[in-house]
Amino acid sequence: MSVLDRPPDEIVAVLLATADDPSHPERNEILEGVRRHLLKVARGAIGSLRDEIEDVVQRALTVIARRDRLASIDDPKRFWGWARSILYWTGKDAIDAAARRRLRVTSSDEDVQALIDRLLADDLETPEDRMHNRALLALVIAEIGKNDVGKLRLLEDLTEEEVCERLGLTRDQVAQALKRLRARLRRMFVH
Repeated sequence: MSVLDRPPDEIVAVLLATADDPSHPERNEILEGVRRHLLKVARGAIGSLRDEIEDVVQRALTVIARRDRLASIDDPKRFWGWARSILYWTGKDAIDAAARRRLRVTSSDEDVQALIDRLLADDLETPEDRMHNRALLALVIAEIGKNDVGKLRLLEDLTEEEVCERLGLTRDQVAQALKRLRARLRRMFVH
């Protein structure tokens, strides 16, 4: 009988019972079956990580095999859905990390407008990349929108002098607010 044919609650019971013996043959057989299943799911769901799929599945499998995680399953009959949700979140983390690597803000003087232009670029390989860039763009715009100086200077395209007049700030205060905004944006994209 294949691992995928076993009842889910039996799979959970075996994994819990053999948690202290990582070399137990039945445990290894189950985890290998789970790994193959998750690889199949991952190839269909997160194709944008072609080069990293094996790593994502392995990270998800490491979480799935932990005793504390297995013990936290409310309904062992839902094992496969639970395992796929762990794969999903592990894959999402990997996609987010890959996007941050692509979009690093490299210097303190980099123009925020250049970052926005990169996020709007249409030359990305996959629809997933374009969708992810749009989500990151929404985060950048939301962060800029929290700052009155940033909103006026970068979203409404006012000059620094116009921002000073409208908000009653000195030129140094506007420059300092823009510097802090750039620093927050860098922290968003660099871990």
